[in-house]
Amino acid sequence: MSARKSIYFSLLIILLFFLSCQKDVASKSYFPETGRNAIYQSSIDLRRNLKVLSISMQPGQEDLSGLAYFRLGLGAKIMGAYITNGEGGESDIRGEYPPYLAKIRREEAADVLAYLGGQVHFLNMPHIASARDSTRVRELWPADQLQAGLVELFSQFRPDVVLLARDWTRVRNNHQWERLHADLITAAKESPFVEHLFVDSDNKKGLLIPVDERHKFWKKTYRKVGKEAATKYRSLAVQRNTWLRGYEPSYHLTYTTSPQQIEEIDERLSTSPSKRLSRTDHEIRKLTDVTTQGNPGDALRSLVAVLDSVSYYLTRTYDLKVREQETLLRWKKELEKLRCALLGVEVEYSISDKMLTDRQLTFFTVNKLKGVNDEGETHIYFPSADKGWIINEDVASRISLELEKKYPLVTPEGLDYTYPPGRHEVTSSTLGEPFQFFILHQGPTKEESFIYSSTVEFTFSPKVAIEILSPIVRMTPGEIVVFRLTNISRDGVADVVRADGPLAYSNESKFRLSNKDNLHLDTLRISWTGRPDVGTYLIPLKIGYTQVGNFAARKFNAEVDKSKKVGIVGNLPNSPLANALRRLNINFSSIRLDKSFSRQIAFLDVLLVDRRALSLKPQIKDLKNDMVNFVKKGGHLIVFAQDAVTWNESPLWSGMDLTPTVQYDENIELKLSSTHTLLKQPNPIASQDWNGWLYSRGYNIVSGNALENMELPVREKHSGKPLIVSLTGGKGKQTYVDLALGHQWMNIHPGAYRLLANLISN
Repeated sequence: MSARKSIYFSLLIILLFFLSCQKDVASKSYFPETGRNAIYQSSIDLRRNLKVLSISMQPGQEDLSGLAYFRLGLGAKIMGAYITNGEGGESDIRGEYPPYLAKIRREEAADVLAYLGGQVHFLNMPHIASARDSTRVRELWPADQLQAGLVELFSQFRPDVVLLARDWTRVRNNHQWERLHADLITAAKESPFVEHLFVDSDNKKGLLIPVDERHKFWKKTYRKVGKEAATKYRSLAVQRNTWLRGYEPSYHLTYTTSPQQIEEIDERLSTSPSKRLSRTDHEIRKLTDVTTQGNPGDALRSLVAVLDSVSYYLTRTYDLKVREQETLLRWKKELEKLRCALLGVEVEYSISDKMLTDRQLTFFTVNKLKGVNDEGETHIYFPSADKGWIINEDVASRISLELEKKYPLVTPEGLDYTYPPGRHEVTSSTLGEPFQFFILHQGPTKEESFIYSSTVEFTFSPKVAIEILSPIVRMTPGEIVVFRLTNISRDGVADVVRADGPLAYSNESKFRLSNKDNLHLDTLRISWTGRPDVGTYLIPLKIGYTQVGNFAARKFNAEVDKSKKVGIVGNLPNSPLANALRRLNINFSSIRLDKSFSRQIAFLDVLLVDRRALSLKPQIKDLKNDMVNFVKKGGHLIVFAQDAVTWNESPLWSGMDLTPTVQYDENIELKLSSTHTLLKQPNPIASQDWNGWLYSRGYNIVSGNALENMELPVREKHSGKPLIVSLTGGKGKQTYVDLALGHQWMNIHPGAYRLLANLISN
């Protein structure tokens, strides 16, 4: 190798450390590595030189069709950033404890953005489901902490354009969103990168993203592509459809560095390069005029000339302004990406294991490499060797590449574990720990040389991941604790798991995990000992004689009329309501939604319609007459909080409307009817039964003329709006409960259990 070539190639490695022809974890259908569409996409990415950052309060609220337009239509780099992980929300699939819901939301968001060729960033602020005022928001989202997180985000991604998604639940007086908007403006003003901040104003007179335009090659509208991406939000599928009914994102500009008025959202978004870079910009436009037409011709020669010009400027960083450096670095990355596409570079690789523990071995293999000149030299470079990884049984980070060879990688000691959920705090801004590698090829000419990179995300865990899937239970006969063990290491392990403490013990669960990724899922049946006072206790969970965790157990009194025959409609797997009934030792039936519905409920005393059942099981509305007859014949129909849109379209009884609100936080004061039987028997509901709630007190403002004839035993103190309403009908009665009881039942809240017992017993 000549000295001149060696110097050139060394410089190229340094400059392209994070700026090579990056393989993003993207949809192969829209972002192929080679071929006409790959060349076209790489060309518009280079030509536009634009970064767009979407910010939303939680996963699922971003404007996916708009992001599809910016990414595929304009060639922008896109990122979805989320203030919270949405742990205080609900799943459309099954009941989930908050840490597991956060994990699901993060994974879904990463899949969605990858489908659109984008990245994700999580700020990991606590989820505020409800807040009655901005003071409450500031308690959980301190201004300095949130603004610092946003400034760091801007510094890392360096966006030109920021899009703030609206809270798509479309509630008024959303203090969380208002505080976020204010902090975002402050952070944007401090950033040297942000040029425009657009806010989804829910105003029809705002700026619209042209999502109904069709892509040149894919022949699909960007709206269609956005809808395809949205299908990956499986836990939010029903909720997103509810949010988006009749809704079109509409933006207005709340911050800009441009002196000119912007009348179209994609107008004047790309920064014009400085005068000294204008010639290079002109050459890039000439190059992409050719490559976007799908006829590369001598494009590689022109590309290398432009690349040399960019590299020259980057050797003089002391003489460059910040914006010039950013422009050159973007050009460098996109030029190398376009060169890979023109050469037909395609890499297939595999990683044997992506969930690892300390000092654990995994294998990296390059299975196939296309677009390489046989006369050149090819190496693989692992920059993570500088972070304590052992690469190929050595500390060297650059190795000659051999196809099909298994390169051993050993993790560092002292990893920050991110799995399992609930046992390790979520602090990472990415889904996993990024691990980058480069394939460096030096051909006979510059036109035939390239640097290709990709990033793998690893998850780190203890050697045996111990998940207590029932982290809190009730001290009641027949209680169970579900747990799961997963062997992360390559060492076999066998033993027994049991609960063992002064207040409780369980059966022993024998397990043998001989190989990596073997898991053991089982249920422990808890027996209680002693006579502890009312309260909360930690019960040890042991493997052999070693304590490996705890679960919490609450002891409290809750009387219930067990003679009642109870049925439940619309419950999901692991429903908090169904689990609460079991913990009250109530036998109940899950009612099928078929032609036998009326026969199934004929012998019931109480029929429960679970939270959001009208949205999750739309066929329930067709059974309204059967439920009306059930009440007339003496049954008690209890409907727990429903989605406002779904209820208002097909209410189970007329004259009552729901309006969603985020004002009813967990600490709002209540006005209680002290003489009402619901609050008196069989369990007196005391003031302490309303303390210590999580996330929210309620979901909707209940109104309508039907309330004139209803009993209102529980109301919000200041507005007087009811949270429970009840009406006698024929020989029976119907009750609507808008209290946010799901998370309280998950948390084994004594007051929430006593209230449920009273609802069923009366």
